[in-house]
Amino acid sequence: MKLTVIGGGSTYTPELADGIGRLLPSLAELVLVDPDAERLAAVGPVSARIMAAHGHPARVRWTGSLDDGADGADAILFQLRIGGQAALLGVPPAAVSLGHVGLNHLTWERSVLVDDKDVLPDLIATRADEIARRTEMPADFVRRLGMVPSPYLRYYYAHDEVLAARRGAMTRAEEVARLEAELLELYADPTLDRKPDQLARRGGAWYSEAAVDLLRSLTDNRRDVQVVNTANGLTLPFLPADAVIEVPAVISGGGAVPVPVEPIEPLLRGLIAHVYAYEELALDAATRGGRDRVYEALLAHPLVGQADQAECLTDRLLAENATFLPWARGDRG
Repeated sequence: MKLTVIGGGSTYTPELADGIGRLLPSLAELVLVDPDAERLAAVGPVSARIMAAHGHPARVRWTGSLDDGADGADAILFQLRIGGQAALLGVPPAAVSLGHVGLNHLTWERSVLVDDKDVLPDLIATRADEIARRTEMPADFVRRLGMVPSPYLRYYYAHDEVLAARRGAMTRAEEVARLEAELLELYADPTLDRKPDQLARRGGAWYSEAAVDLLRSLTDNRRDVQVVNTANGLTLPFLPADAVIEVPAVISGGGAVPVPVEPIEPLLRGLIAHVYAYEELALDAATRGGRDRVYEALLAHPLVGQADQAECLTDRLLAENATFLPWARGDRG
């Protein structure tokens, strides 16, 4: 089996290599594809050493050529962080079924089934403080919500508080850039043959398990249930069929088929529909260009929603990115 990773120069790749080394013995060749030769020069060798340290016999190579990497590949991974859930229940992850619903980076756990029993109410009642730390939202709010929100939802539920805390502080982009520089320096060490602890701070914890598990289900037709981003179909009837949603789905050789979900509460449905409307407008602006389309997308976003702010953000976005947007240099309409 040949596996190709597009974006193989990512600092996440050693995490993936660690998972493959432990969990995917059938792999014969791993090819990392990235246009950034310097990143590949650092990430490729450490990924190969990690695989070798696990005793995995696969050939590991890297290239800047998409054609070379993709030719003859049995599977291709686009390097995206899928994420994971930590085992608060003291049971194996496979024994847990999550009532997970929403959009990418906009999700809630509405139930947690263990042996067909929903243990989420008990979990919130007894572990609310721990859940609160993980979601970065107050324990009383988690109890009142009665479900576990994604940490990203604090940008909506505690918007003013988060904004005040971020003013003058290092941005997430700056934090990631600093950490990636540190990781790339570590990867250059020819003796490093394990994923460094710093990788967990990059946000990639459990990425290897999630990515490899998904790959195995797609290639082995396992028909198990995993949380993925997939086409909506009729799953959330208030969204278009081609909307990309994040829900549990049956994974097989034919792809992902969403598992039916319980009707969505208005509290969740309203925010999901609002953010999806922004995504539609943002996609239209990205594919067709035009200042007005950018403005409308920003105006529609629930974290903007004010005409003067949308106007200001549009001007700043186009000014900062004009080099990459040919239409923005001449088209002001």
